[in-house]
Amino acid sequence: REDGAATAESECAAVQERHAFFVKQLFWSWVNTLEVSGVTKHANGSKSVGQLGLIQSTPFSFVSEQEWRDEDGNLIASSHQDAITTITNIYVEDCHHNPIATVSEKMAGTSSGVSEYTIENSDG
Repeated sequence: REDGAATAESECAAVQERHAFFVKQLFWSWVNTLEVSGVTKHANGSKSVGQLGLIQSTPFSFVSEQEWRDEDGNLIASSHQDAITTITNIYVEDCHHNPIATVSEKMAGTSSGVSEYTIENSDG
């Protein structure tokens, strides 16, 4: 498909396993954009960094929708979150909108600026 979305028969774009992932905020863009890169450890002990695409927010989205697309524009995953809650839940889905994970943020205490994050896969 021209829009980079997967069809029901196709596989979602896969992200190779990496040693570490980095997300960098890009400034001067029309929408909130994050650049994703990953570090690969090679058998000889060397490391390399590769670009893994962009995460972009949907402008004016009430549920903070975002899409992660690879370098070729293929949809890897998308996310949305609860609109108004005291606990932020971010729901991550694959390109077919099947649940992958839920990221929950909770403030650690009323006087604390610390947040606690819980990440659960689709099995809980």
